[in-house]
Amino acid sequence: MHEETPIAEVNRRAWEALVRELGIADAVRFVQQFAPDLGNYIETRQALFDGYDLDRLMDEISQFVSAKQSR
Repeated sequence: MHEETPIAEVNRRAWEALVRELGIADAVRFVQQFAPDLGNYIETRQALFDGYDLDRLMDEISQFVSAKQSR
């Protein structure tokens, strides 16, 4: 029997896929289409980008650019 993946894991993997394929800015724009603006902007962004530091962001940008150039 297949175990159900926890929704937090599904969300994490989905976000990573969006960022990988679209880049951070377009991933945020995509998600914003479906999310009503119900909360504190700063708290929402802090939660969304929790765990991102400058090194990780720069690494993801480099990977994104390299992937785009190799297509």
